[in-house]
Amino acid sequence: MALTTALGLWGIRRQNSMWGDEAVTWQLAQRSVPHIWRTAQHIDLVHALYYTLMQGVFAVFGDGLLTLRLPSVLAMSLAAAGVGLLGLRLAAPGGLLAGLVFPLIPQVQRYTQEGRSYAMVCALVTWSTVLLLAAASAVPGGGGPVMPW
Repeated sequence: MALTTALGLWGIRRQNSMWGDEAVTWQLAQRSVPHIWRTAQHIDLVHALYYTLMQGVFAVFGDGLLTLRLPSVLAMSLAAAGVGLLGLRLAAPGGLLAGLVFPLIPQVQRYTQEGRSYAMVCALVTWSTVLLLAAASAVPGGGGPVMPW
């Protein structure tokens, strides 16, 4: 988690420039919630909840570039912690290395610093898997391997 956070914060402003899709996030997150949802009915429905969340983040912390990207850094750091936990649970003790290798993957590095919903989706999927594994382990007789192959 610490490695992902450090790599995500390194150069996060990139000469204070944002690219096209980040600009859409920035622009929509500045609008009212009803306007975001009206827009989402026609385009970008998949990101509507994220735009609404970012509207709240901007209202509290301002609408700067750091505010736009920091939620992605935090989300991907949580995802890295989940990957490490899954690795430890499924391939202990060496599986813990999964959490250290995860932030080194180029696409993970990209989405860690991108002001879009991808890092949050990654964190939600990772922690949903952690919870699924925990639930499967809690079932009597379910303490064995979840994936028999």
